[in-house]
Parts: sequence; structure tokens; C-alpha cells
Amino acid sequence: QNHLMTLSGGTDKLCYFFSGQHQKQDGIYKQDAAYYKQDQARANVDVNVTQNFKIGVDVSYRNEFRNAAKTGYDAGSIFRELWLAYPYLTPVYSNGLVGVGIGGGPDNSMLYVTSGEAGYQRFTTDYLQTKASFSWKLDKVTQGLFVDGYYAYDKTVSKLKAFTKTPPPA
Repeated sequence: QNHLMTLSGGTDKLCYFFSGQHQKQDGIYKQDAAYYKQDQARANVDVNVTQNFKIGVDVSYRNEFRNAAKTGYDAGSIFRELWLAYPYLTPVYSNGLVGVGIGGGPDNSMLYVTSGEAGYQRFTTDYLQTKASFSWKLDKVTQGLFVDGYYAYDKTVSKLKAFTKTPPPA
């Protein structure tokens, strides 16, 4: 699901643009532990202070959250395990116990790995990007002379939480 909202407008002295977005995407397996969520906001404001002097402020913030299967089982590893699995491996026995994976134990059974019961990894990342700028026409000094400048500040903060659980024996 993806939700987006924008607001823009202005006059000859002021222009603005604001936007916000929420996005959530589930994994590709049934009852999958993996999913992705993102929230972001942006604001751009430009002001013509005088005919010769303009300023602008741009701010962007994004928060990403990714939930994944246990450590060592990214999408490529899961597909590899499924591709190499023997055709006679049983995902769940008739008594309800989970079958073994290709490594011989329940720890790498795809039923546990893809459902999140064998553990998970949670990644949270925040991105902040800012920029303040100006443009100053100095035609009174010399025709065509101008000064442009900006200051930008970016910050990224990442967190990881991982949990591994040993499943019951097969």
C-alpha cells in the first residue's frame, strides 16, 4: 500500500512544496516474516526577499523499517535453500512436527525461517537531509555579477535488532 499527499503553490514572492508519504510492502511468501515500511516528508520553500535577493530552505526526512528472517537468511539464501531442497523433504509431518531442512535439522526448515519463528532482524533507519540556499544578484556592482551559496546538513541513524530462536527438534 502506498499513500501520498502533496501541497504546492505560491505567489511571485513565495513558492512552496510540501509532501508526505506512507508505504508498506509485505514479503513474497505466505505468512512471511519479511516486510518493509517507509514514512517520509519533504518541505521546500523559496522566498524572493527583494528583486535581487532570494533564499530557499529544503528539508527531507525519511524513516525506513525492514523486518526480515533470521540472520543469514536473506531472500537469496531462502531461494537457494528452496532450490536445493530434496523433493522428499516434508515441511510438516502428520503428527504436527516441522520437518527438517536441507541441512538436516529444524533450524533451517523453511517453515520456521520464512515465518519468523526461527528469529528475525529488524532494521530501522532515519534519514534527514537539509539545505539552506541564497542567490544575490549584484548588478549594481557589475552587470551579470551574482553570488550563490548554500549550506547542507545530512544525518543518517541506523539501528539493528536481531533475535534467533532455536525451534523444537524435528
